[in-house]
Amino acid sequence: MAEHPGESKPLTDGGSNKFPVEEFARFHGKLKEIRASLAASLDERGDISPLTGDVVSERISSGKAALELPVALPDEGALCDAAIRILDVAVENDVFDKPEADAAKKTIEGGGLDIVALTSVVVTGDSNTVEKVALESGLALDTLLFLVEQLARATLTWHSSRVKGLLEDEVKTSRTGTCPVCGNHPRLSIIEGEEGVRKLVCGMCETIWRYKRIGCPFCGSEDQKKFRRFTVDDEPGLSALLCDVCKRYLKQIDRRKLGDGEYGVTELETMSSRFDILARREGYR
Repeated sequence: MAEHPGESKPLTDGGSNKFPVEEFARFHGKLKEIRASLAASLDERGDISPLTGDVVSERISSGKAALELPVALPDEGALCDAAIRILDVAVENDVFDKPEADAAKKTIEGGGLDIVALTSVVVTGDSNTVEKVALESGLALDTLLFLVEQLARATLTWHSSRVKGLLEDEVKTSRTGTCPVCGNHPRLSIIEGEEGVRKLVCGMCETIWRYKRIGCPFCGSEDQKKFRRFTVDDEPGLSALLCDVCKRYLKQIDRRKLGDGEYGVTELETMSSRFDILARREGYR
């Protein structure tokens, strides 16, 4: 995707430019706390083998992601506890309806959901299994997928922290559309520096790596006529880049237009939350 695609148009959300940024900030902040707590539970496991630079370099040189998936997960109790907390936070912030969240909690607490197996497949980027489980269990797909993705993110963020120092050069020079650490797709595109360097942020393990300025990281298309950039008038520096080849979207943050603030992944995710809603409403995923 290009920063200046062939067509650009402003988006509105139901005729109102007001967006609950503070509410989304609290929501994302609480999710981050839950993920951090779940990731910390992996520190207590003594059966996870340490990674070495030789192993990581060998995987990278052979065109593979640094981590061999699936990775070791938190134990079932920790995953279930985190899942319940995520559902409660989602209801408190009006992200999920209480009845659908209660149905998911009842299924988890009753042992009707193999949360370990689901987290394991989502770690590898497999969402088809989640769709099948949602259909069989009667649970809302959006609820189940969001829930398990949060558990997978916590797991992969912990594992990625073990290898990032071993492949710093590879991350700096990577030009692939998928994460060099875990192999998953990006969640954000960031433009920064005087030269306007483009970087991608992994949607699962939060690794940041360089990417070419023009091109869709999902399908590889470089046809600028197939790209569109959606903006919102009151949010300079924020946009959604949409590819009409693969019907995927990627939120883009131009740090050069955000001032001097220091923004981490969670803050950038919060700032751009409106574009998830608007791009999906337009039929992109």
